[in-house]
Amino acid sequence: MPVLPDLSQYGAAMKDSLRKLGPAQKATFSSNKLVLIYPSTIARGIMNNFYNDCKWVAENFFKTHLPYKPVLYGYPDVDVRKEYDSFKEDIDAVIAIIQHEGETSRYLDFKQWFDKPNQVLTYRVINERYRLPKEQRARYQNLILNVCAGLLGKMGGRPWVLHKKLSSDLCVGLDVGGEKKARVACYTFFDGYGNYLGEEWRPQRGEEADPSELMRILVNAIKRHRNRIESLVIHRDGEIRENELQGIELVRREMVASKIMTEDSKVVCVNVKKAVPFRLYEIEKKKERGCIVGSCLILDDHEGILATIGVPLLRQGLGQPLLVELVNPFD
Repeated sequence: MPVLPDLSQYGAAMKDSLRKLGPAQKATFSSNKLVLIYPSTIARGIMNNFYNDCKWVAENFFKTHLPYKPVLYGYPDVDVRKEYDSFKEDIDAVIAIIQHEGETSRYLDFKQWFDKPNQVLTYRVINERYRLPKEQRARYQNLILNVCAGLLGKMGGRPWVLHKKLSSDLCVGLDVGGEKKARVACYTFFDGYGNYLGEEWRPQRGEEADPSELMRILVNAIKRHRNRIESLVIHRDGEIRENELQGIELVRREMVASKIMTEDSKVVCVNVKKAVPFRLYEIEKKKERGCIVGSCLILDDHEGILATIGVPLLRQGLGQPLLVELVNPFD
C-alpha cells in the first residue's frame, strides 16, 4: 500500500546535494520586502506562523533567507490593489491567500494586479497545520515546500540544473483546475534549459481550454520569448481535448506563417496522467522493492510510465507513477 513521502528523507536528499554543490542559483531579494495578503477573517497569528514555516523551508531546502517580517495586508479592510500600486517598486514578491478554491475572480484579480513574482494559494493549505494529526504533519510541510518552490522559482531560484539541454526549445504546461463552476486554465512556460519564463491564467467554463484563447496565449508567449523555434512541447495535465488540439494546430500554422517555425519544426503534445492503475518496482534476490525516483518503463511507441516518487523519498510501499502519452497527430 503506498504511503506519503517522509519529509525527513526528502529533505536529506535535497540538503545532501546542496551541501556538496550548493544551489545552482539562489532567488534574489533586492529590496528585502515581501507582501503577505490574506482575508482579514484569518487571525494574524495564524498568518505569522505560516510565514515562519515558509522562512524555515526556504532556508533549509533552498538556502534562501526570506525577509525577516512580511508586510501584512488583510482584505477587505485594506484596499490591496491601491496599497500595492503605491509602493510596488519596493516589493520583491507577493504571497496571497484566498479563502477557498471557488473564488476564481479574486484569484484572477490577484494574478493580474501583482506584476512581481507571486504565489496565490487557498487557506486550506495553511489550515492543514492545525487540522492534521501530528503523525501526518509531513503533508503540511510538503505543501509549504511546494509554495516556496513555486515562489522562489519565479524569482530566479534554481536548486537543480539539467544534465543537458532538453530536445525542445520551449515547453508549455497546461492545466485546468478549480471547482466545477469556477475553472481556471493555467499555462506555464519553460525554456530548453528548464528555466521558468512565465505563466498565464484564464477563467474557464468547462474542463477544456478554448481553442482561440489557447492559440492567442501560446502565440503571444512564443513571440515574447523566442525569435525562432525548432521544437515545441506541450504537456497537458490529464488528457488533451480535441478542441485544444485544434487550437495547437492554429498555433503551428501561425508560427510557420510568422517564420518563427518552419514546416519541419516539431510540435509534440503529451498527456500526463496521475490516476493510473500502475506500480513500478524493482526485483532483487526475488524480493520486490520500490524503484528509485526517475525510473521509467516504455510501454509502447506512444506510452510510458515514470516514477516521480520512490527511493529515497519513499521509505516503504510503492509510489504511484505517472502515465505519459504522446498524442496524435502531434507525436
